[in-house]
Amino acid sequence: MQLGARGTSVLVASGDGGVGGSRPNNTCTTFIPTFPASCPWVTAVGATQGYPKESGADLSSGGFSNYFDQPNYQSFAVSGYLSQIGGLYSGRFNPGGRAYPDVGAEGTNIGIFIGGEGALVEGTSASAPIFSSVIALINDRSISFYQQRLGFLNPLLYLRPEVFNDITSGSNPSCGTTGFPAKLGWDPVTGLGTPNFPLLADSFGV
Repeated sequence: MQLGARGTSVLVASGDGGVGGSRPNNTCTTFIPTFPASCPWVTAVGATQGYPKESGADLSSGGFSNYFDQPNYQSFAVSGYLSQIGGLYSGRFNPGGRAYPDVGAEGTNIGIFIGGEGALVEGTSASAPIFSSVIALINDRSISFYQQRLGFLNPLLYLRPEVFNDITSGSNPSCGTTGFPAKLGWDPVTGLGTPNFPLLADSFGV
């Protein structure tokens, strides 16, 4: 919270264990939120897969905090999702908790170099820096134009769902379930969706 107030945007990976948190094969009876992704003061990034047709990646952790209440900035988006899924998994998660992830980015078949050798990796630990790089570019423009940094992102992002590529397929299985399904609008697999850079930059006036 203090970092955001000082103009620093904090982005974190949502985790790679679906609704089971860090344990993808967990047989838990209730879903396990991850931390720090479930903290309301950070921007959590989930994973997508496929291009140009993106879907939610199976590994993408997402859900609802058992400790942090749902912040006002996301209540409208989350209520829309809950109305779409009805009573699905009732009792296995806290619908009034901070919901995550907030956004998504590609998280499979990510090319990297290790010791000069190319390799493909996957995970939200790849999605988070990809989305962070988008914010860094917009932040750079904002500093150049207005001498201002974006700071805490979430309230701004939830006001601009139209600047994201909405992901409506895929899910994040674990805990003996198929997990939350990706739906129209925000969902606990890919958040608001993946960034459309020109629209996102334009929404910040840069």
